Amino acid sequence: RARTQREWSSQGVRNAMRKAPDNDKNRRRAATESSEKQAQKVRQMESRIARLEEVDEPRKEWTLEFTIGSAPRSSAVVATLDKA
Repeated sequence: RARTQREWSSQGVRNAMRKAPDNDKNRRRAATESSEKQAQKVRQMESRIARLEEVDEPRKEWTLEFTIGSAPRSSAVVATLDKA
């Protein structure tokens, strides 16, 4: 991902300088800054990756073992109907 974003930013700066449809310096500068912002995000991500600890071995999988005990029957009579 970082490599892709780095390529985007370098291409974006080049394109912003080269492919200006008009001589609007503000538009050209905005496009350049946008690409430079992308490069800044790449640098931030790389520094975050560098700060991550290296994992010696992956976590072992575990299974949840849970049982519900059986309960005695709550009632012998479930429903009654009087004077039907």
